[in-house]
Parts: sequence; structure tokens; C-alpha cells
Amino acid sequence: MKTRKPHPQHRSAPPVTQPAPPPWTRGLVVASLAARWEDDARLLQEIFPLRSLSGDHRVLAWWNGATADARYQLHHLADDIRAVKNIDGARNLFAQLRRNPVGFDDFRFELHLAGALARSQGQSVLRVAGDRAGPDIEAQTRSGHRCGFACYRASSEPPAIAALRESTNALVRYVSPSVVSIAAGDQLLAIDFSAFPLRPTDSYTVRELVREILRRPEVPRVERGGITITRFKLPPGTKRSGDITTVRLRLQFCVPSWDRQRIQRKTLEKVAQESTSWASSYTGVPIFAVQESKYGQDAASLASAVLASPNPFVGVMSIFPAVIPHANGTFHGLEDIQYQFRPNTGGARVHVALETFGDNIPNWSEGHVRIGAAEESAHEDWDISHRARGKYVECTQALTVYRAFSRVPLDPAQNALPRESIVDTSLRLIRWEGRDPSTRDEGAS
Repeated sequence: MKTRKPHPQHRSAPPVTQPAPPPWTRGLVVASLAARWEDDARLLQEIFPLRSLSGDHRVLAWWNGATADARYQLHHLADDIRAVKNIDGARNLFAQLRRNPVGFDDFRFELHLAGALARSQGQSVLRVAGDRAGPDIEAQTRSGHRCGFACYRASSEPPAIAALRESTNALVRYVSPSVVSIAAGDQLLAIDFSAFPLRPTDSYTVRELVREILRRPEVPRVERGGITITRFKLPPGTKRSGDITTVRLRLQFCVPSWDRQRIQRKTLEKVAQESTSWASSYTGVPIFAVQESKYGQDAASLASAVLASPNPFVGVMSIFPAVIPHANGTFHGLEDIQYQFRPNTGGARVHVALETFGDNIPNWSEGHVRIGAAEESAHEDWDISHRARGKYVECTQALTVYRAFSRVPLDPAQNALPRESIVDTSLRLIRWEGRDPSTRDEGAS
């Protein structure tokens, strides 16, 4: 008897599932970058295999960040990598970025500058060093000069700043019971410290001054031991739903003047080190490039100090990179770039071009008179709120120093300020928030 074999069942192939976009792609970004996420993610994973990164690696934190800032940082990193990928020494530089989380920011500045040099038409990057000896970057500039760049990043988180964060936390916790117990109503107390770093007795002095000014509402200011407390109205919108009273403590420190001295000292040490190791025997044009600290903010005096000291560097390039929020929630790059060359060395004939990933102040202010200002104090805000369920203490603004920029258009016919704008516009300083005309019409994605 013959048996009939069952026909094999034809099973459809399982559906092909696309990998989920990485977390950072959920961050808002301008439309021109939104379409690049797949290419950029592929390149970043090639250079930074996620499983090879340590848990504290900056790229891993950005990758899982899901914020607009993280997304902008990764797009920028990918663009810089793409610009220098085939240059001599790139593999070494990428390896340092991948394997050295402690030194990541230093090597990131080298890549940042190399990318800006490489993107600019009419010049080429010849070499990046990574951890090799010699210039950190060599480039053939638009003027035909072969320039060697020493890259130095002035740290924005030196030990004294890290210690300050711990000290302010302890100080506010020490003072907050007095604020709540007196319950003198909504107000802002600006506390100015004349000394930095903080002294052991400052917490006690602040507590006593806070008690005094809260108990005497008719007194606008109290001062003792180099500490001054001034009373202001609480800014609108500060209080949250459920707050009975809110007192904002604005702690203000003379960090910028202290940081300028620190950076100048550290920069001159770096100049001496680079001079000995390669710059004194370099046959091209040696240039010292420094990324400013976010607290120092004094590029002109820093460059003058470098060029006034005996060293072989012909010029100093100062770069202050910032990532600034748009009103629509996206982030935008804005860099302040300044050059200064040593007199009578021919440095003025060197034409170094940079094409930044985001905008830059020289480009933004082209055809305008630029006005800028930087605060002389770093400030940190703490809100002490009394609610029905108890008191709440929260840091609402981490330690920061603001820069402000304003631009006033020149009269094209006379290359001068329009007469009617001299009084009302040129004296009004605003904080620019990255609303560049070239990106205003781009939607968020």
C-alpha cells in the first residue's frame, strides 16, 4: 500500500525588523541634521564600538542621553571624524578618544580644531598627532604656510571648582533651616563672596547674615567678613505650584579673576613644554591654540601673555566653543574665535581659515559692530521652598558665567554705525541664543 506523504508547509520568512534608533536620536535637532542620523550613527559605532567603551565614557553618556544637547554633540563629533578620517595620524587620535575617557576632552579639542581646519576650502590638514610627539596638528593654510598647532584645553573643572560645588551644597544645607524658620516671604538674596576658594568660616558668616537680613525687612543689604548679602524681589515665575514661600539664594563668587590667573599660569607652562619638545626647532609656523575655560573668558590678555613671553610661537588662537539652546528646543553651536600674532614676525601674512560646525561670532557679527560682555562673577542659584509637606532645597542653576553678545548693523555707504542706533541699540547687551538667520526657518525634528 502506498502512502501519500504530506506536502511540506511553506512558511513565510520572518519579517525583517529594523534596529531601533539609538536613544540620542530622540533629541530635537534642526532639519538639516535630522536626515543624517543613520550615517552619523554608523560612523560613530565604527569608531566607538559601544561595548568597548568604559561606563564613564562621554560618548556613551551622549549615546544614551536622548537630549538635544547630546544629539548635537554626536552630530558634531561625527562631522569632525568624517573631515579627518583619512589624514595621517587619525587612527591614533581616534584610539585616544576611545580608550582614554579621562583625557577625552583634551583629544576632543584636537579633533575639533582639526575638523574646522579640514572643512575649510583651500587648505588641508597634513597630520594629527594623537599621543605622538610633535605638533598636535599640521596644516597647509590658505596662504601656503605649513603651520604646526599646539592644542591646549584650559579645564573648566579644576579641583577648586569641584570642591566649590561640594562646599556650596554643604553651605546651603547649613543655612536652609534658618531660612525656613524665619519665613520672611518671597525674595532673592544675592550673596557675594570676596574670597575664592571659600574659607572655613564662610558658612557660619553667611548663616548669621541671612538671619539678620531676613529679620530686618527694612534693610536691603548686610555685610561682614568680606561677604555681602543684598535683597531683591523674587523673579517672576520662580515659585512652583504648592510653594508657600520661596527664597532664592544666589551665591556669587569671584571665579573669573581667579581662573584667569590659573589659566595664564597653566598656559605658560604648556607653552614652555611645547617649545622644548618641538616648536623651537619647527621649520614651519608654530601656532598655539587654546580652548578657553568657561570661567576665565579673557582671550586678549591670555594671548598677550603668551606672545610677551620668550617662546617660538608666532601666533595664538583662542577658541571658546558653546552649545546654545534655540527657543524651539534644538541646540546650536556658537564659537568665539580670536587670533593674535607676534609683531614683526610675518605672522600677519599667515591666513588660517576655520569652518566651524555651527556658527561663530566673527561670521555672526560680519557687517556689524559687535558688543560683548562677560560677568565678573560665577553664580549658582538655590531655591529654598516652604510647602505644606515641609521644606525643599534645590539647586536650580549650576555654577555658570554668562557671556552676552549684541550686534549693530553698519551703514554700508559709510561703513559706520547708523546715527540713530548709537544710543539705543549699541548700549543694550543681550544674551544671544543662537538664532542665526540661516537656521531660523528650519523646523525641529
